[in-house]
Amino acid sequence: MPIERKPIHRRRSVTHNLGKQDITKAILQINPIKMKLHTINPQVFAPVLAANASINTLNVAPIDDKVYVYEKKRYGRPQFRFKPDVSEEKIPGQQAIRFSEADNGDLHLDIIIEAFRKEKNVIPLDFKEINITFHYEHNGSSKATSLSVKKIQSVKTLNILKHVYAHTLIKAEDKEAIYKALTSPNLVAKFEIDVKVWWQKPPYTIRRARVGINPKTGKRIQIAEKRVKNKNSKPQSVSIKTELHKLFMTNDEVFQGIFNELDSKSYKWERGSKTVGKIEYSYYFRLTNDPNMVYFLPQVYRIGINSMGQPKVNINLYSIDNGATDKEYRIKMTFHMMPYFHPRARKDLMNKLSSISGQKLKYAQNLQFGGFKDVSFELEDRFSNEDDPISGKFTEKLSKIDPLAGFTITADFSLESFDLFKAELLRDGINIGKMYFDLQEKEEGADIITKSNPITVQLDFRKLENISIESELFTSNNGQGSTISGFRFFNKTKTSIEIEGVELTLLSIDREKNEVYDVDSDLKTNLDIEDWPVTIDSRNEKLLMLDDSKISSLSNKNMVWTDLVCEPYGVRAKVEPEVIMASVIDRAQGDPEVWNLSIVCPLYKRWEQWTDDQRLPYAGIMGLTVNIKLQEGEIFSIKLDRDNPEGIVKMSRSVRQLLQSTNYDNRSYDYQLINETLPPSSPGEWIKSQNTSVNFLEVYPEI
Repeated sequence: MPIERKPIHRRRSVTHNLGKQDITKAILQINPIKMKLHTINPQVFAPVLAANASINTLNVAPIDDKVYVYEKKRYGRPQFRFKPDVSEEKIPGQQAIRFSEADNGDLHLDIIIEAFRKEKNVIPLDFKEINITFHYEHNGSSKATSLSVKKIQSVKTLNILKHVYAHTLIKAEDKEAIYKALTSPNLVAKFEIDVKVWWQKPPYTIRRARVGINPKTGKRIQIAEKRVKNKNSKPQSVSIKTELHKLFMTNDEVFQGIFNELDSKSYKWERGSKTVGKIEYSYYFRLTNDPNMVYFLPQVYRIGINSMGQPKVNINLYSIDNGATDKEYRIKMTFHMMPYFHPRARKDLMNKLSSISGQKLKYAQNLQFGGFKDVSFELEDRFSNEDDPISGKFTEKLSKIDPLAGFTITADFSLESFDLFKAELLRDGINIGKMYFDLQEKEEGADIITKSNPITVQLDFRKLENISIESELFTSNNGQGSTISGFRFFNKTKTSIEIEGVELTLLSIDREKNEVYDVDSDLKTNLDIEDWPVTIDSRNEKLLMLDDSKISSLSNKNMVWTDLVCEPYGVRAKVEPEVIMASVIDRAQGDPEVWNLSIVCPLYKRWEQWTDDQRLPYAGIMGLTVNIKLQEGEIFSIKLDRDNPEGIVKMSRSVRQLLQSTNYDNRSYDYQLINETLPPSSPGEWIKSQNTSVNFLEVYPEI
C-alpha cells in the first residue's frame, strides 16, 4: 500500500489521464474519493423509531404463519417482498431494487422491502431490530454484504405494515460477482431478512359468567364479568427469518446500463514469469471489463502464522488399542496454508501491462484474487508411493478449500514416521502438493473454463506467510522542502526478523485530477546487493536510504513524486527451524504416556533363603528407599523391606518428550538408593538407568 506522501523531484515526465471508458487507463484509478455519508434528520426519524418499537398483544406466541385473533381482529406474522410498483411509471427513488453510480465512480445499491400479509383482512404484526444481508456466490464460495436501513415508512393499508428503505455501497472488486449472481440461474443471489416480533399477553383476562336459571325462583341470572391478572404478560420476542431471491435478465433496466461493460469484451488468462538468480517467479493475470480490476493469482502457498507470530500448525497426540499390552501412540498434525504474492512477480506484471497497453498503463494498484470457478489440490505422487516411509500419511483430497482465507492439510503419523517427516521438514522443507485453478475466461460473451498450471503448496518453517513488519517513509529537508530519502522498517515482534530484499516503486499522482503522471520501478537503496538480507532485531528498527543517483531535480519544477510503494519480500523470523518446531511441540496437546516401572530387591525377596553369614552385612539395615527421577526433574519414591520386597512406580512421559525423542523405547531415568538405618544413612549418588528398553529395576542396599 502507498505510505506517507511527500514530494521528491525526478527527471522524466510522462502523463496519462484515467479515462473511464478506456480499460487500459481506467485500471489505474488509485484511491477513489470516498462516498459522502448519508445523514438523516433525527427529529424526522424519531417518530418512525417509536412506531417500530411497539409490542404486539396476543393471547399466544406467534410461532408460525397462521392467523391469530385478538379482540375480534385478525393478525399474522409479517411477510416480506420487494415493494411492488403501483404504476407503470418509475418514480425516482421508489424502485424496489435500484443501482446507481456516483460521479466519483462509487456504485450504490438501494432496495425497498415491504412488510405485508397476503390475506387482505389480516394485520401484520409489528417488528423491530431488522437486519438485511445480501448473499451472493463468488468463485464457488458465498460472500455477504450488510445493508444499512435508512428509512422505515408506515403504510395506511390494513394488510401492509411498512416499507423499509436500505442501502449498501458495492466495492469495485465485487461488481462483476454481484452482476453474475443476479443474472445467472446457477448462482446464488438472495436477500436475507432477520427481524424480531415482540409480543406479550394482555395484562388481564376477562371471565364472563354463564347465563342460567335460579332453581328456587326460576328466574334467569348472570354473574358479573371478572378480570383475572395474567402471570406471564412480560414482553417476549420471536425471531423471523426470510429469504428473497431475485434473478434478472442481463438487459434488465434495473442495471441502468452500468454493467454493460461486463458483457462486451473477451478476456483470457495470461501467464508470465521472471527469473531472479535461480528462482523463477511465475504468475497468472487477467484483465476485466471492470475499470478497477485485474485478476491475479498467488505464486505459492505457505504455512501461515497467527497473531502471536507462531506458525499455524497444530499437533495432537492420541493412542489406539492395538490389542497388545502397550498402547500405540499416533500423531495428528495440521497445517494452515495461506497464499503468497511475491512483489517481484507483481512488479514484472506491471511492466507487462505497460508493454501490452503501449505504455498507456504504467501501474495497476487494484489486483484482485478472483476470476476462477473452482480450485483443487493434488498430493505429490511420492506420498502415495508405498516405498516412501511417510507415504499414506497425508489427506489426499481436501473436502473444503478456501484459496484466499487459507485451508488446512492434515497428516497422521506413527511415532517413527513422524520422526522421519520431522527430519525432512527441518532439513529442506517439503513440497506437499499442487493447487489447480479452474480459470474463467470470456470470449464473445461466453464463459470458458481453463485449468491453470500447478501452484506449489510448500511446508517450510524457513518460509512462513504473513510475518508482520511495519514501515514508514523517511524524509529529509533539502532547503526547498521535504523530499523522500528512504524508509524505516519496524520489527515489533519478539524475535529477530530477516528481510531478503525490497521492491520499490515511485508514483507521481495528481490527487485532484486522479491522474498518474509517472512511474519509476527501477529503484535501488544505497545498500549493495551483497548486503542483503538485512536483519532487524526484536523491538528494533532499520533505516534504508534510496540511492542518491536516483533522486535528482526535474527540468519541470512542477513535477514531483508523491508516493513511494515499498514491498519487502523474503521476510522471515531469524530462528532456526528446529527452534520453531520445538515451539510447535510445546503447544502440542494429548495425554502423556503412562508406564509402570517394577522395582524389586532380591535380598529381601529371598531373605529366608540366605545363610546367617550372608545376612550379617545387612543386619543393621531395616529397609531401602528408592528414588526415581525423570528427565523433567519429577521424583518418585518407594520403600522396600522384607515384608514388601517389590513395588511398582507409575510414571509418564510428556507429549513433548515423546515428540522430541528419536528413540521411542527409551524410557530413561535416574535412580538413588538410601539405606534405612539408625542413625539415618546419607543418600547415595544418582545412577543413570542402564537398560532403558525394559520396565524392570533390581536394587540392593549399599554396604
